[in-house]
Formats: sequence, structure tokens, C-alpha cells
Amino acid sequence: MLIDKKLYFSHIPRTGGRHVRHLLINNCNSVEHYSYACFFKHKELPHLTHREYEEFLEYKIFKKFTIVRDPVDRFISSVQANSHFKNITNEGFYSLFKNQDSVNCFINKEISNPLNFGNWFNPQIDFIDFETKLWNYENKFENSFFEWMLKNFNFEIKNKTTEYTTSKEHDFKRKEQLYLNNTQKAFIKNYYYKDYKILGY
Repeated sequence: MLIDKKLYFSHIPRTGGRHVRHLLINNCNSVEHYSYACFFKHKELPHLTHREYEEFLEYKIFKKFTIVRDPVDRFISSVQANSHFKNITNEGFYSLFKNQDSVNCFINKEISNPLNFGNWFNPQIDFIDFETKLWNYENKFENSFFEWMLKNFNFEIKNKTTEYTTSKEHDFKRKEQLYLNNTQKAFIKNYYYKDYKILGY
């Protein structure tokens, strides 16, 4: 989304982006934001990668920021929040990611077919460039985040309410939390090794 046609917020899926979007919308009169029902090349407009968004806009943006998250936590959240997996058990979850090949195959399949999950499983580095400022999801969206926005972008957040509705696609309650064992986490970390290296996790 664009703020005053100058500041771009790159919304990486499963990093608290809806919360941030509504903070921005509630604190600025000039915001270009798009519905999750709008698509560009079969991808949800709010979740376009950096390259896709510049292609969509047809011009370069210089001020930009995003929220990043530990890649393993984000991966589990992506699976957990998706209605395609609402009936999967932990046993089924383990069997789906039993070795490095199965992990690589799953993620590559989802990335290569945008009709499945759009950009939900893309590496986070796909959404940034060297000019993108990063805020860590783990640091939460409280006073330190508001101060960071003011310091870096001169964007003051006075209205801190973020009421919004979740789309039916992702609005369901799981019966159980999904977990990966340490070996499987290592497989996920290996796939997203560039995220870990560049984002500092």
C-alpha cells in the first residue's frame, strides 16, 4: 500500500500486516490500499512481491518498509491460517514435511502456482530491496514501533485502533496448534536460509 504516493508498505503474508495496514489507514488521509479480493497476475494485491508491485505501479518507490518474522514461525502460521489445511492433524503435518526433499517440493509447488496461495510461502527477501527498512514482528506494534515510524518516515500514529474483519478464507478456528520437531524446523530453516542470513534471524 502507498501512503501519500511516497511511502510504500510491503505486506509480507503472516507478519501482522493487516494490523499495520489499518494503523496506516486510520492515520492518513491519502492512502492507496487494495482489497484482498483484487489480483495482479493471480496474486493478492496487498501481498505482491517488491518486483511485482513496481511492475503493477509502473514506477519506482524510494521510501519503503515492511514487517519481517522468524521464517519457521511464519511458515507454520501460513499453513495454520490457511483453510486448505483446516483439517490437517499434527500427524499429517509431520508426514507432509518428513524430509528436506518434501519441504522443498511443497514450498516450490506453492510458489510456482499462484492459484494455490499467492505469495504466502515466498521467502521474505522477495518483498524487499536494499532500501527497505525492516521492523521485526517479534518486537510487536506498540510505542517503540510508533516511535520508529515517526523517526524513519515522519509518520505519526495517533489513532492506535485497528478494527478489521478477517476474510472468510482465513477466518476459522483450528482444533489443535500445529508444531514441527527440531529436525523439521531445520529443513524449513535450510529452505529459507537467505531470509535468515539477510534478515538477521
